Amino acid sequence: MTKQQKLEKFISEIEKDLHHEITYYLYPEDYKDLVNQEIDLIDLLENTDFFNVDIIGITKANKIINDIGFNSAIEIAKDYGYSIHDIDREALASIIESQKLRNKFDVIEGSIKDYIDKLNE
Repeated sequence: MTKQQKLEKFISEIEKDLHHEITYYLYPEDYKDLVNQEIDLIDLLENTDFFNVDIIGITKANKIINDIGFNSAIEIAKDYGYSIHDIDREALASIIESQKLRNKFDVIEGSIKDYIDKLNE
């Protein structure tokens, strides 16, 4: 198994914990660039829609907002430059879920970098 194949398998395992597909956003040549440390995974993913989670449906949106509390949700929206007057619940829930995904990714990013370092030893 090549280094690129090992990395792809490792990322496939990690994305199960993330509940979001990383591999969908990567091309085969990206794995080579990652293994050769020519680019960071976060840089690759930020150039895609990976961190943009779309929430469709008011019921689902309400659940997401209620889970963190309306005031907290509004603060998150403000952090992204929105006011309560120019955002609907689905957009607000999408921002919340996108932020959760980014936070989860930040936790696993170190593991991916460590794995790549081990591949290159």
